[in-house]
Amino acid sequence: MPVLSWVCALTLFGIYFVEKYKLYEHCRKPPRMSKNLIHISIYCLYIGLVLHIIFSISMLGNTNIFSKPFEELITENTEKFDSSKKLTVRLR
Repeated sequence: MPVLSWVCALTLFGIYFVEKYKLYEHCRKPPRMSKNLIHISIYCLYIGLVLHIIFSISMLGNTNIFSKPFEELITENTEKFDSSKKLTVRLR
């Protein structure tokens, strides 16, 4: 059984250095990017923004998700945490 531990350690040691070498070899020079990639990225951000707005409006407009108005939720939560009450700390 102790032989398997050494085999595992040597294998992981070898994999570490092989992957490190391959990473350095592969990432030596970055690939050249064109301006087209920037335009595609900006276009995807606009699509994401529009989808985010559509889903936000549909979620916030759905009465099954938020059954109470926002003002009622705020007043309920502020009544629970009244700041006028003093906090007492007991030290033993």
